[in-house]
Amino acid sequence: MDVNAELQMMALSLYHYTQQGDWKEALTTFKNNPGIHKVPINRSGDTLLHVALNDFKDDSAEEIVEEIKKNQSWSVLKTKNERGDTPLHCAASIGSLKTCKAIGEAQRGGNNQLMIEARNNKGETPLFLAALHGHNDAFFYLHSCCPNQSGLWKRSDGETVLHCTIRREHFDLAFQIILLYKIDIVGSVDEKGITPLHILASKPSAFESSSNFRWYNKLVYNCIFVKPLMGSPKQQSNNNDTLPNWWIKSSQNTQSGADEENPGYVGYSNYVAPPNYWTCYGILVCLFVCFIQPVLKAIGFQDIEDLKKKKQKHVWCRQLLDKIWEHKDAAYVGRGSAFRGYSLLQTDDSEFPKPSGHHQIDAKQGDGEKKEESDEKESAFFIAARNGVLEMLEKIMNDKPGSIHETNWQGQNVLQVAVECRQPHVFNLFIKRLGKERIWKALVQNLDNEGNTILHLAAKLSHDKPWHIPGAALQMQWEIKWFLYIKDKMPPYVLFLPNKGGTSPVDLFREYHENLVKEGTEWLNHTSASCSVVAGLIAGVAFATSTSIPGGTEEVSGKPHLQRYPAFNMFALTSLLALCCSITSLTMFLAILTSRQQPRDFRKDLPLKLLLGLSSLFISICSILVSFSAAFFFVLKDSLKEVVFPLYAATILPLTIYIIAQFPLYADLVRAIFSKVPQASNRESEKLIL
Repeated sequence: MDVNAELQMMALSLYHYTQQGDWKEALTTFKNNPGIHKVPINRSGDTLLHVALNDFKDDSAEEIVEEIKKNQSWSVLKTKNERGDTPLHCAASIGSLKTCKAIGEAQRGGNNQLMIEARNNKGETPLFLAALHGHNDAFFYLHSCCPNQSGLWKRSDGETVLHCTIRREHFDLAFQIILLYKIDIVGSVDEKGITPLHILASKPSAFESSSNFRWYNKLVYNCIFVKPLMGSPKQQSNNNDTLPNWWIKSSQNTQSGADEENPGYVGYSNYVAPPNYWTCYGILVCLFVCFIQPVLKAIGFQDIEDLKKKKQKHVWCRQLLDKIWEHKDAAYVGRGSAFRGYSLLQTDDSEFPKPSGHHQIDAKQGDGEKKEESDEKESAFFIAARNGVLEMLEKIMNDKPGSIHETNWQGQNVLQVAVECRQPHVFNLFIKRLGKERIWKALVQNLDNEGNTILHLAAKLSHDKPWHIPGAALQMQWEIKWFLYIKDKMPPYVLFLPNKGGTSPVDLFREYHENLVKEGTEWLNHTSASCSVVAGLIAGVAFATSTSIPGGTEEVSGKPHLQRYPAFNMFALTSLLALCCSITSLTMFLAILTSRQQPRDFRKDLPLKLLLGLSSLFISICSILVSFSAAFFFVLKDSLKEVVFPLYAATILPLTIYIIAQFPLYADLVRAIFSKVPQASNRESEKLIL
């Protein structure tokens, strides 16, 4: 038989062994036939070592490497598959430290220093892949083995290990990468002109300022302690710090007045606290950790683990931002500065073409292409404002005050971007910082390339959900509130100032919100029609109940026989209350159905009617159930006393279900009606949900 044909048959046998999970036979065949070591066994060009690593068979991979060392067939370790990956690429991708060390030792034995510098088809080194997949141990080992580290942390598109670790939210590894490579990697720019700071600004969910918590989650969140990142990998440990160490840390912060969550953070959440504040806070946290947290876990409070992960992400991301900002001159590149087209800090990776920079947008390009190109042209300051990252905005405004005058490709300043993206916290931050300065007047009077004022941008509506509230009607209400809130902060003439298309802000608001008004109208009509049916039924039952008298009346005086019982008075009052509230509820829902439902009605009129209707309906349901229970008391008071309370519990069950089902809507209604400024949503989370 031909040698090549024989090797192909053995390769096919190895393929079947690996598919069946029979690694014992596969290793036996591999050891007995050295000629098969370099032969691909599948269509992807993988050798047996590639397949073992891709299947996470670390022990088998280590045996294969030992066999390669025994036969001194070093070229096997340089064999690439169709993706250009060597076995070391695969080991780094899965984070197999044992295999990385085995290949590293084999590399030294074979005197082959180029293996660790090998690149796949995307220009990625094993070091890069270890960072990309967040494998800290493998990354630090490969870093220690690199004879020439310059350029190994960058791939062919210019993206570095810091870019990819931030993008994939491996913040602990990103922190260590900055400690290793410092300014060289912090100021790196990919071929699209994106810096690590750009990517960090596009991660709003990684910052506390962009996170929305309910009050009980916020309470638990504030009681969770996260161990901060240390200066070297050996100092890292798990986040469930022991109480004595925590108490030492808390005592240190008592002396310095540091923020417990974000050490060294001076910003929007910093404030002067009394001397005993941190001591009291520490006692409360100790009580939570020792007593309340175990109870919450025992009763199945599932959010606590998610909150711990969020707190960890927020703390580490804040530390990462602080570490990047230590090299702020290299990290932050504003619009129009020298970075366009090349990196400020050149490396020796001359094999890569330099980034081509930003090109002018063709007027014939589609909206999608413009959007992509526009993102490249915006600085991290604009991206942070677009996503509501207050921590980064404050750092840039404090240390780079000139950035406030920057404009993006559309001619919009950062205040206009914040208004268009519905970021009230960012807008209020600028009011607080610049509200009494001439800079504020210059910002609010700026016109973009289409002649739009800030009020025009407040009138526009994006396709994404702009507000953290469900329902088209409530979305419309908050849109109106946002528009009026911005109007109150603008000069009076802005309300009537047309853009280049001759459209005023009010006309633009009507145009953009036409579909939202229709959706809100349909939702209100459907809700009102459904609730009015229930209200009508309750009104009929309440009327019949209120006109009937339990126990009858005396023939002479006409007074009820049972009027001396408190339960009778309870029955009379609650049946009357149920009748009145059900009629009120029915009236409110009919008023909604017959209203004109113009855009201005969504501001207060329609939501208030809906709130009154739901409140009246809820009270009427409670009243009719109490009335029923009071009347039933006379039936069961003597004969079936032992089943009274179970029957009452069964009676309350429908009410409980109704409360659970309707409370979120009711809470959103109250919040929407009485909130002066809407609450921005986390767009990153919304995209994940939708």
